[in-house]
Amino acid sequence: MREPTESRDGLSRLRDSATARLRDQRGSALAAVLVLVVLLTVAGVAMVNSTFTEISVAYNAGDASAAQYAAEAGLSRAMYELGQNAGWTGITAAIGTGQYVVTVTSSGLIRSITSTGTRGGGRRVLKAAVKVVAKSAASTVLANTTATIGSNTSGLTVSNDYPSSAASAVHANNELTAPTAITINTAGANVIGGLTANGVITGVGCPTWAWTCNASAGVRPMPEIDVDSAATSSLKYRAQHTFDADGKYLYFKGGDPGRCNSGSPWIFTSTQQCWDYYVNSKSGTLGSGITNPVFFVEFTGATESTTYTPGGGGSIAFRAISPNGGDVYNGLSNTGNCVHVPTGVANGDVMLAVISWTGGSAFTVTTPANYAMNMTNSDLTVAGADFNKELDVYTGDISIPVSVAGNAYEYSYGFTKVGVPGAAGVPGTYLLRFSVPTTGANSNVSLSASVDRVNSAGVMQNTSGFPTELSGTAGSKEFTITNPILGTWSAGDRLRISYRFHNLASITQSITVGHSVAGWDYQNMVTTPWTNGWTLLRRIDNSTTASMAVYWKAADSNESGRVCQSYNGAGYDWAFTPTSGTKTMVGSISAYSGVNASTPIDVENGLATASSTTHSTPSITTTVANAMVVASFAVNNSNATTNQWTPPAGMTERIDRGPTPAIESAELLQALAGPTGVKTATAVRSGVGAAHILALKPGPGGGTAVQCGGIDYLETLCIRATPASGPGYSSSVLSQVTGAIVTFRRGSGTSVAGDIVFENMALDSTTTHNYTHTNVGSDPALIAAGKITMISSSPPTPARTSTTITGIIYTFAGSDNPDANGNLQGASTLGFDLQHGANGITLKLSGLLLSNGSISLLDTGGTGTATIQYNRTVVENLPAAFTAPTVGSFMIPVSWSSGD
Repeated sequence: MREPTESRDGLSRLRDSATARLRDQRGSALAAVLVLVVLLTVAGVAMVNSTFTEISVAYNAGDASAAQYAAEAGLSRAMYELGQNAGWTGITAAIGTGQYVVTVTSSGLIRSITSTGTRGGGRRVLKAAVKVVAKSAASTVLANTTATIGSNTSGLTVSNDYPSSAASAVHANNELTAPTAITINTAGANVIGGLTANGVITGVGCPTWAWTCNASAGVRPMPEIDVDSAATSSLKYRAQHTFDADGKYLYFKGGDPGRCNSGSPWIFTSTQQCWDYYVNSKSGTLGSGITNPVFFVEFTGATESTTYTPGGGGSIAFRAISPNGGDVYNGLSNTGNCVHVPTGVANGDVMLAVISWTGGSAFTVTTPANYAMNMTNSDLTVAGADFNKELDVYTGDISIPVSVAGNAYEYSYGFTKVGVPGAAGVPGTYLLRFSVPTTGANSNVSLSASVDRVNSAGVMQNTSGFPTELSGTAGSKEFTITNPILGTWSAGDRLRISYRFHNLASITQSITVGHSVAGWDYQNMVTTPWTNGWTLLRRIDNSTTASMAVYWKAADSNESGRVCQSYNGAGYDWAFTPTSGTKTMVGSISAYSGVNASTPIDVENGLATASSTTHSTPSITTTVANAMVVASFAVNNSNATTNQWTPPAGMTERIDRGPTPAIESAELLQALAGPTGVKTATAVRSGVGAAHILALKPGPGGGTAVQCGGIDYLETLCIRATPASGPGYSSSVLSQVTGAIVTFRRGSGTSVAGDIVFENMALDSTTTHNYTHTNVGSDPALIAAGKITMISSSPPTPARTSTTITGIIYTFAGSDNPDANGNLQGASTLGFDLQHGANGITLKLSGLLLSNGSISLLDTGGTGTATIQYNRTVVENLPAAFTAPTVGSFMIPVSWSSGD
């Protein structure tokens, strides 16, 4: 049966429609799948790209870190290398798979460091600036062996304000391995800054010290400065090739034709005299107008003395007489009638003393030597004593505390100087005196003192024993020791006074030795039986009515500080036996320059004169030209203290002093040798008397033996505080130095010699002589092959107020003994000795103080102060030896930064 056509066509259309729809759905699914595939592919690629990016970032970060580490390593390398060699300029070096490039530029002590680290694509740059300080220049005081800082007397300051833990005020290398490297006495020393040493530090507690305190700091290099090599940079070469305006070089050696013996007036065989003449020619100012001057002094040998006799002509000239024309006393004392020293008397002058007294031949007259205790430490010591002080012909105010254990004795000592009195010692009576001020009195302590003879080493030979004790209450304590049995005095023997303090209480007690009134030096002294240096020319007795005596003495540099037994002010005692309260004495001292002080008297004579107003000398016959004729007179009757005489015709009056007796002295320079004729003076009143006449011989150049502070040193340059005597030397006191002063002579092996001594600056009577010394460039201010000594002890009123030295002070302490690296290895002797005891004088050493030996810095009393301070400006410009690679350096950070 056939279907209907309409139905079949509908089915076909439905089938076709379904098929078409199915065909359409398959195309949509494929598109969706394709889209999904694309999306997944993109996501996958993104994930892969992300992975690759992360890996790349990781690699880049590793390079940057590695570059940072490399840059830091380069910076560390720079710090190390600069510590070894301040002249290091940089390096390129590999580190792992990277490298660093370091460059260093210099500007003074500043080192600018750039360190660039790289690895792969990483790069980092670090920059730093440091200040390079040589290890040998990081301490104010550098002792190659040991250092002693401070006494029991305050006034000393040692400081270093450099902002580094490596810096110190004091460093001691202790090269010779002493038990103690640094000794600090904080009672007398104000130390501001660190203490570093290669050994034990005593006197402070390191755990509580406010700054670095390191006893294990090791050895800091002591670089050898080139003093005398053939190199053109050596100090000696430079001195011999630098010329002053006079056309002569700056090298000083007696007899050397380049200056000292180059032709009149330079005809000096004495090195010291040549130096003094040069200083005088420059009016005390050295270095002005000279580029980088080095004043090099080389003595001719180990036996050359600082002492010399001036030469070159000159004439005798009057200097001065005693203040007020002289001294008058109502009474003759065995503890001394003091005649005061003329103001302005100079080292090397010849002094004449004229004294007259009533009672005539009934009295014996002596000139006892007085020695006063001062704050200067003696070169001799007794272990365990509270003090070992110097007894000298002058002193300043003292204050010395003494501590005594319960129910015990404490001993302390005073010693005369080297060789005093030696064989000049004689038997006799001693007067010992010391004072206890009110503020230091203690009745629980009793006092006594003995007189001892010791040998040159300080070993006691004989003693007087101790007299009865006196209470330690306030006041003067006197002990008279009559004719003690001390044995025979020999060359080198010295006087020692032993001071005994007896504590009567069961607990520790303190007492002070000092002055009750400032300037009363005679309160702490000893009077001895030997002479004080005056030589009696003639004593003239006019029966038992009146006498006159004339003495002479060569003045030394200590005349302004001589001490009398009972009177303040510089003077000498004349002691009378027996004593008298009714007899009188008058005396005066006159001083003359240009005299031959070794044999000053050409001829002399005198006689007693009858009662009259006119009194005449005998005539004498001079044997030399240009003699100074001095006539002296005394009369046993006058009515006033002055204007009691009319001098002889043609003579210049110098002394006219009364009352009874009244003395007169007048002078005349006699050009030609021959008779003087009789000299007659006329008194206001008639009386018996005496007359004396003498002729002074001119010296070879108008001078005498010139010493340094009264001491005869060997191979030592004297920096004077008082002028050398004789015409042509009045300006030989240094007041200003610009440049370096060097004393150096090479001996055998490592031995070197040449000291510098600063004469007691407190003796300078001219305020314009304040000493200022400044180094130039990298040169030190002072160099000594041996040691430098600065010891001062004041008369009451020194005129100088300051001594200032800026620069490096450097001593070899007698040994130039470098190791393979050019660093000195230590010497067993003292290289620098400071004992500052001057009243009112400020001493400042600003820079660096170094010695191959030991260093001792002490304040020994007086109102002055001493400061040793670090000077950064000096350290900015050091000698080449200090910056050599073998010296090593400390790095002081200045700045730091980072960035490409």
